[in-house]
Amino acid sequence: MLSSLFRTCAILAFCAPLVAQTTGSISGLVLDASSTPLTAEQARVTVQNASTEAERTVETDAFGGYSAPGLAPGIYEMRVSAPGFAPYVRQGVTLSAGQALRVDFPLQIEEIRDTVTV
Repeated sequence: MLSSLFRTCAILAFCAPLVAQTTGSISGLVLDASSTPLTAEQARVTVQNASTEAERTVETDAFGGYSAPGLAPGIYEMRVSAPGFAPYVRQGVTLSAGQALRVDFPLQIEEIRDTVTV
């Protein structure tokens, strides 16, 4: 009885780290043109798996940081939007199992276009 309990515990101890490493995470900062984190604006970061098209959208925190944990390994497209800033798209972000990838986004101020109708 004690032997089988020990064997079960040993198997679980060995397998638990393997299960935990089947996903990865992407996190980073959303910055303005002067490399200052966007703290007042809530930016939205969308992470889309290129092969499955599964996507997740997260918002930045008060310090301009974002985190998308529990992502399947693969190649991702990332889109960032924030009020007053031009949208930013980064393709080909490769995430491996167990990887904690950091991707920062420098946003540019959005160009204002006025339309005058006469």
